[in-house]
This record gives sequence, structure tokens and C-alpha cells, in this order.
Amino acid sequence: MSTLEKKNNWHYKAVIAFALVILGWVLPTTGEIQSYGWLVILAFASLIFCNINRLPGWIPVLVVLIFCQASNVPFMTTMVPLWFGNLNLWLLIAAFFFSFGIRDSGLVEILTGKILSMRIAKKGPYWLMFTLLLATFVTNAITQSYPPVLFLMFDLINDIVKKMDMKPRSGWALFAALGIGISANIAFISVPFSGYLIGLLAIFRSVGMVYEPNLFILSAIMIITWIVVIPILIAICKYIVRPELDAEKFKNYEMKEREEDPNLKKSVIGAVISLVLVIIVLALPYLLPTTSALRSRLSGVGATGAFMLGAVVLCFVKHPKNSEEKLFDFGKKAQSTIDTNLLLSMGAALAIGNYLGQPDVGLGAFFSKLLQPLLTSVGPVPLIVILGLMSCLVTNFAINSLPVFTFGAMGVAVFADQPKYAAMMALVVLCCAVMALALPSSGGPALVIHSRQDVIKPQQLIGWGFLGCMLCGICICLLAVVFQNSIF
Repeated sequence: MSTLEKKNNWHYKAVIAFALVILGWVLPTTGEIQSYGWLVILAFASLIFCNINRLPGWIPVLVVLIFCQASNVPFMTTMVPLWFGNLNLWLLIAAFFFSFGIRDSGLVEILTGKILSMRIAKKGPYWLMFTLLLATFVTNAITQSYPPVLFLMFDLINDIVKKMDMKPRSGWALFAALGIGISANIAFISVPFSGYLIGLLAIFRSVGMVYEPNLFILSAIMIITWIVVIPILIAICKYIVRPELDAEKFKNYEMKEREEDPNLKKSVIGAVISLVLVIIVLALPYLLPTTSALRSRLSGVGATGAFMLGAVVLCFVKHPKNSEEKLFDFGKKAQSTIDTNLLLSMGAALAIGNYLGQPDVGLGAFFSKLLQPLLTSVGPVPLIVILGLMSCLVTNFAINSLPVFTFGAMGVAVFADQPKYAAMMALVVLCCAVMALALPSSGGPALVIHSRQDVIKPQQLIGWGFLGCMLCGICICLLAVVFQNSIF
């Protein structure tokens, strides 16, 4: 038994995981939540529990098998493709391959040394955190390619924690990771040419909205949201969480002079070429005309293909410490880069999460009944704010489908004779849905953050993650109200 499993008290936690899914199997229909709905909800909760507690991989496997037996979902023909064919799961696998090679190249260590030597880093750890978050926001806004940026940032955080002798997975690292995820989420919709905003316009046109949003005003709202939320998070970390830090180490850090090492130089150059190639493949489709054939081909490659391509490049770059070895080898090193237990539980949670939005589960009906009294008792602006915040909250559990369709349809029906409010409501619901990152089922940056359990404690991320995404949601809702006459 591994040391991790001994420390984890996994026996007791395994009992809880199995108890949750079995409870879901036997619970009857309660109000709007069907008996099948309880099975889906508690099986999903069980798998999230497995993920955040890093339980052995056989536990989520058995949870899924129990779910399939209880729900009559064919394991082989339905669940396996949903589980092991999940695009987000393969994105993580490819990203781990790529990240492993980048770390071994020496690039991260050099970047960490240069960052810690900067004047702003010597002002203290919180100025350094702000710098990392700003760099994440700007880079993601320009490139619209969060996976390589986030993995590189998490490697930098990990290296900073080691160099500054902080506790592993410290509070500083947690809030730096949380801020990086929030920065990436906001950056999605902070520039008018982003794919998400272009898709947003397409949705508005497809449903016949009379009003379309001004993308430049919307971008300004998102930038202001970042400016407001990030300092709040840093202040919470500094004055409430108060992680153990030695500020003098930041002030006195000096980057050690390195002897000229041609092997290291070649390795770093190879890693940089690979990283730039990945970012170009991911960013170029957003910069090319929609009619471009190259845009269509690169869009088909996607983030997973870009990471795989980057890993292939690293297969031809020599390791700086052993010229007979390459930075990455699919045959020899691939298995050492992946936490199989983590991927099994995370992939299973994503697979079961697909069922949360089904009408048979009853969550849509539950939220409709819950909010029904508000539809006639509050004014349009408070209702838009409430639906936006609900979208932000619920998306943590079910990616974008459930909240967007449930709250979006609810708002459009209420504002059928007020097209401007209908458009504003749809905009707020869609933008708030992007902010979710407390659970891996949120998708996008949240999935990357939860996969880096070498940097953060997932139990802590869940609590602070809900706070962070709700702060973003509140800010977006309030700014949308302030700019309502300008945005449409």
C-alpha cells in the first residue's frame, strides 16, 4: 500500500463513496427529483468525493459499475465511451504529456528564477501573485488558449513554493491557482474577437433576439470584473487565510549564476519552440477569417491535438542531464506523467455529469419550481441578477448545459414582451456560466486546476472556488445593470 493511501484513511472514505451511490439507488422520488435523479446526483457526488480525496482508482470504477447496474445503463456500450472517450479527459492526458517534457527541459526553473529576481517580486509574495495573475489574464485574452498557459503557470507556482520553502500545497499556492483559473475564465470573454463571444452572437441570432450585445462594452465589463475580483482574492489570502510565508526570502532572493551548459540551452530552446507551436495552433483559428480553410483545419486539431503535437516535438529534444535520453518518450515516460487514480475518478465524474441535465433527473423542474415565486414577485433587474448568480452556482456541477437551458429558457419566457431584458438576461446567464471553477465538472480551466493536486488541496479549492466564482458573478451582474443602456 502506498504512503498516500495510508495517510488518506481511504478505507473509511471508500465506505462513504459506496454509501452515497447505494443511497441514490434506494431513495424514492421526492418532489421534482425522480428516484433515477437521486441515483445520478449521489453517484456524481460520490465520484467528486473520490476525486477530492484522491482515492484509489478501483473505487470510482466500482461506483460507476453500481450506477450502471442501478440505472440499466450499459457499461460497455454507453458508459465506457462516455468515460474513456471524454474529450476533456484526453485533453488532460495530452497536457500532462506535454507539461512533463517542459518541466524536464529546465525552462520552468529558469523562468522561476527570473520572475523571483524581478523588482515587483521583491516587493513581496502578494505582488508576485498579482503579477502571475495579470500575466495569465493578458496571455489568455490574446491567445485564447488557456491549457498551455495554465499548465506552465502551475509549474511556476510549484517551483516558487519549493524555492521559497513554503509548505507544499500552501494557502498562497491555493489562491494563486484560484486566481489563475478566474483570470483564464474572465479572459475567455474579455476581447471582442474571442471564440466564446462570437459563439454568443451566433446564439443570439439563431433564437431571433431583437438586440445584440456591444462586444466592446461587454469586454470592458469583463476587464473591470478582473480588476475588482483579483485584488479581493489577494486581500482574502493575505488578511484572512494568512499562509505562512517568509517575505524576507522574496526580498533577498538572488538567481544563481549558471555555468554555460550547451545541453541545457538546446533543451530550453526546444521546449520554447514546442510551447510556441502549441500556442500558435490554439490561437491562430481565432485570428483567421471564418472562411479560411486553415482556420477550419486548425480548429479540428483542438487543444488535445496541439498538446500531442507539442509532446511529439519534445520527443526529438535531448534531455539536459542525459544526452542519450529525450525530454519525452511515449513508450518509457508516459505512464509516469499521469495520476491514474485522479484520471479515473475525474473521467467518471465527467461521464456521470452528462446525465445531470436530463429531464428524467428532475433538476430543471426543481430549479423552475424553486424560482417560480420570484418570476412574478421581483422586478426585471433583480430577476436577471438572481438568474445570473444561479447560473454561476449551478454550472459548477453540470458544465454549461443545465443552467443555460434552464435559467435561459425561464428568463426568455418571462421577458417575452420585453426583448431588451430578454437579451440582457441571456447575456448575463451565459457570461456567469463561464465563471464556474469550484468543481472539475465545471469544465475548462476548472478541470486543469483540479488535475494539479500537486499544487492545491482540492477540498480547499471547492470552498474558495465557490466564493471566487460567485464574486465574479456578482460583479458581472452589477456591471451589466450599470451598463444596460450601453451594452444593447
